[in-house]
Amino acid sequence: MGRETASERKVVAGAADLHVRRDVPSSRERFSSTIAAFIQGEAQYLFLNGDTFDQKATYDDVTFVAGELQKARLAGKRIFGLSGNHEERMTDPKHQKVISMLSEAGVEFFDDQLVELEGVVFVGVPCILSKPQQDGIHALPVREQAAAMQRQLEETHGETFEKLMEEAKRREKPVIVWFHNPPIAQAYGDELSNYDPVELPGRFAKAMDPHVVAVALNGHLHGKPFKGVRLAETPEGILIINNAIGVMGGITYVTLPESIGDIPAARTITGRRIQSQ
Repeated sequence: MGRETASERKVVAGAADLHVRRDVPSSRERFSSTIAAFIQGEAQYLFLNGDTFDQKATYDDVTFVAGELQKARLAGKRIFGLSGNHEERMTDPKHQKVISMLSEAGVEFFDDQLVELEGVVFVGVPCILSKPQQDGIHALPVREQAAAMQRQLEETHGETFEKLMEEAKRREKPVIVWFHNPPIAQAYGDELSNYDPVELPGRFAKAMDPHVVAVALNGHLHGKPFKGVRLAETPEGILIINNAIGVMGGITYVTLPESIGDIPAARTITGRRIQSQ
């Protein structure tokens, strides 16, 4: 049998920061087009890694999104959800009600959990902080907010993440990590070009073993410096993808490694595919 080509490899789809809200009609249009593209595309699994909703979203928005996602479920696809900071700040409905409504529509939430699909372990790291924690961060000067957010997230989710990574390593299979907030305070910047190395200080980074973690994806960063999918690579070789493209429409496709030994090839294919889009 001949060697698989990139087009024959299995992929998963991801989109973060769709920020659906009724009073911004274009956000609903983008969401519908994203789900339609997923249904028509090659990926069987879609990971929505946070801020599917804006914090001002309503029950009507959640009902709309649930209806769109049910179309994908009826097409035989699976959707996995991760909570972002905007879901946590929603008030009508509240965060847990949002999870309940989307779960009824078939969304599988993996906040602080892992799931194994196609021989790959996927780990989910949400951005769940209390309102006082978030308010305290937002009260700081802008230049200090990223580092403060990172500290709070590592205090809230760090121990669980370390345990999940230990379990993932025991399974001896490739790992893909989905964050909402980036795993470092200063992951990207105006000066960062594709594949520039980035340092990854902090608790999340130390727990990611480059021998088993193929790719880490984050949302959250969709301001002016971050238009489009951005790539970086840690000195140890982990591919970091800023997946916060929902506000512009679009899906990121990640190639699945076939084994731990296949991780470098899968990283290369993913990077090339993203750069060519």
